[in-house]
Amino acid sequence: MWRATLLTLAGATLLAAPSGITVSVALANKGGRLAYVRSDNSILADPAGADGYRDIWRYKLDAAGNIASSTCLTCDQPDMPFHNGNPRYDPFGRGFLFQVENKVCPAAFLANHGSPGSGSCNDWWWWAAGDQKFYRVSAPLPAYDGRFAQMHGKWSKNGDYFMFCYRLGRCNDKYGCNIGGSWDLRAMEINWTNPAPNVFVPKFGATHIYTPGNWPKHFYQMTGTSPVDNGVVLFESNSFAQINTEGDIDVATMRVKAADGTWLTNQQANATIVVLSEFSSDGSHTADWNELAQFTPDGTQIQWMSNRGYRPATSLRDLYSDYWVSNPDGSNKKQISFFNTAGSPEYTGQRTISSNFVFYDPLRFYAYIFRASARPDNIYKLQTGTRPAVSIMNAATHDVFPGVSPGALASASVEGLTGFAETKAPAGPWPSNLARVEVAINGVAAPLTRVSPAANGAPGQIDFQVPSNTPIGPAKVQVSVNGKAVATGSATIVEAAPGIFVTDSASLQGKILNADSRSNSPDARAKRGETIQILATGAGPLKSALRDGVKPAAETSTRSLPKVMFGDTPATVKVSAVADSPGLWRITATVPTQARVAGLVPLVVIQNGVQSSPVSVWIAQ
Repeated sequence: MWRATLLTLAGATLLAAPSGITVSVALANKGGRLAYVRSDNSILADPAGADGYRDIWRYKLDAAGNIASSTCLTCDQPDMPFHNGNPRYDPFGRGFLFQVENKVCPAAFLANHGSPGSGSCNDWWWWAAGDQKFYRVSAPLPAYDGRFAQMHGKWSKNGDYFMFCYRLGRCNDKYGCNIGGSWDLRAMEINWTNPAPNVFVPKFGATHIYTPGNWPKHFYQMTGTSPVDNGVVLFESNSFAQINTEGDIDVATMRVKAADGTWLTNQQANATIVVLSEFSSDGSHTADWNELAQFTPDGTQIQWMSNRGYRPATSLRDLYSDYWVSNPDGSNKKQISFFNTAGSPEYTGQRTISSNFVFYDPLRFYAYIFRASARPDNIYKLQTGTRPAVSIMNAATHDVFPGVSPGALASASVEGLTGFAETKAPAGPWPSNLARVEVAINGVAAPLTRVSPAANGAPGQIDFQVPSNTPIGPAKVQVSVNGKAVATGSATIVEAAPGIFVTDSASLQGKILNADSRSNSPDARAKRGETIQILATGAGPLKSALRDGVKPAAETSTRSLPKVMFGDTPATVKVSAVADSPGLWRITATVPTQARVAGLVPLVVIQNGVQSSPVSVWIAQ
């Protein structure tokens, strides 16, 4: 039996689909390209104003993911009086890059020619979260005539490069021509500057150019990067087959960096392309309109917009589209929304376009969905399944993927968890019963460090240590309150799941101690050649067993040393051990001496081939 959720989509009544998708209005009378960053818990969008020009709005979310407040960031800015759009949050929450229509362009190329989605004559600007000011990042090329374009940018997971599509100007015999010009994909290495305390501004460095497929008869759009920063990017192109219509576009993956972090050449990158949206099984080409692919936050699937199953489209004027998902290799394709399918619960009754979207978590995303024949536009919140009663996350990163490891610190997010007050464990051995709350992994009670009930639409949270004898593989989880089971779920137990703690969620400042034992920060920077201590969890197997929930009597080393990377530069690891507190992994590493390791640097730990999410560390110049 499926639960129906009633809502209105631009005047049409929708119900939740039998597959489990539910839809609700998030932003009425708004639309446009979207961005989301967890550290700020905000959505950015670029709706059009009454004058037809787009501006960037910031929408703060509450704990339940609903809109709490809104602010126009680019309104009434004299340096950007025309179109402003395509905002792209940096993964550390330091600000966002966005497109600004260039005022120096000839009048013939202004107005809607600078539209962030399809126009030309625009530059990249930056909004810094630290001082909420604007900085120009790119400048017009010599002899700029308005025909050049740079748009649809995406950040790497580590914030060390920014990749976008670039139009090379007029169509001509040298480059060929397709959909408005000749295009390429550009990955710009990022050098971070620090013009004021807590203010970070990106500076474009070396450029890596890619022309996948049958270049130059092509069009490209950057759509996403891998959530594990393995150099895999998502893009769309019409260059994989000889076509005659704008509506034949495919989404694909391509690797731009090797496993060791070195940049691939254009030829090497081309050899890694996997077309995800090809539905043919006999080698022929299926002419569908596929766009806007993104990895789910846990990296297990890729989602995109497609008109597969509907009549062919040559432009937006005749496009019908819904959302599809597949595995990262393109297998197991599945349609997940049915706004254009007569007889389905969410059928709108009119031609509908499922457009730009951004994930809030693996099950929820915000999407710009509109009927082509009606306005106003709206942004919707969609949920593709029921949130599990219990989600087990890494305590440092709050990520479910790739799992948690035996002996590590973890957090359980529990829907509707009530019947107790927030309580922290005493300093001594951690109890398995805290404020009458218990967590059992495969029937084994886990030591608890903190319990907090559900409130204001947010689930409850239990912080605990994964029992060290938990076997690798799927595990059953049971949560009890006052001796009664209130929620059950599952966890993925992996050998190692490194996660680095942070002290500031906005900048993802890592919990790192400098050589003088001070906490690393913009005002207390580590020096090259000195040792630092990285505080983490998920270390994997230890050389000797420890008692769960009890402070180690002595420092206990991990069986293998992790790799520590400062950006793309490896560090020397001296110590890797659990010490001071149960499950707390302390890594002692020497800061590389290379000059490029300076300023705000992304730092990751790799243990047994598994990479942590990046944190930031400050290194003195």
